[in-house]
Amino acid sequence: MLLQTFRDFYNIYISRDFLLISYPKSGSTLLRFALLNYFKLKAGDTPNLSHTYLNAHMPEIFQRTPRAASYFPIYKSHHILPFRNKRMLLALRNPFDSLCSYYAFSQKRNPLKYPSIDSFLRANEGIKAYRKKLDRIVHLHQRHPLENCVVFYEDFIENPKTVLLRVLLFIDPSNQSVDTIADELIDLLNRKNMREWEEREDNSQLKGFSAQKNHDDLRRQISPDLAEIIEQLDVEYRQCRHQFLSSLKQMQG
Repeated sequence: MLLQTFRDFYNIYISRDFLLISYPKSGSTLLRFALLNYFKLKAGDTPNLSHTYLNAHMPEIFQRTPRAASYFPIYKSHHILPFRNKRMLLALRNPFDSLCSYYAFSQKRNPLKYPSIDSFLRANEGIKAYRKKLDRIVHLHQRHPLENCVVFYEDFIENPKTVLLRVLLFIDPSNQSVDTIADELIDLLNRKNMREWEEREDNSQLKGFSAQKNHDDLRRQISPDLAEIIEQLDVEYRQCRHQFLSSLKQMQG
């Protein structure tokens, strides 16, 4: 236990330059795959879309991982941690899709934990956690706009090249070949490739992980009072996204 605590301390405070922060199911895995393979392509290595490889080399904070994890400068966390010496990638996704997707994923891991989506939304992992993460990320960006990079999942899907270039220049501003590598990453990170890699892995929870999903049925199961709260959260999310993109245009122009 002491050795693991020391290793975590070393990885967080010394070996890692960046933290990737998000509410679960906000696109952090896709972003990690992009970042991991950016460093591999930059080094002339073979790309890898294995979840096992990803979790070993660019892991979630405080998880037991092999020493190979220290080779990449990014740690993932679903918690905003008080590390002022770290630059942060902040991933966000609209509340309906994030919450429904996280509930569906929770059901795959433990179908008895939440008997309904309403029970999940009322739990600490649900609406309360999403709101807290949204508020904290907005606060962080307002206080330290040059020390973090906000990635909205919808923008990443709609305009992958634009978002990738912004992220890659944030983590590696001196690299002159980011444009070429971004194109390679877009070709690599298609659903067909990711699905083929997932099928090779011996983990039933990964089957269909990257498949395009429709959560309309889950939305219809949400009680009116909770749906109203999420709709208000969605308004706040869209305002946040608009303000960020507006400020980004001002900084660039």
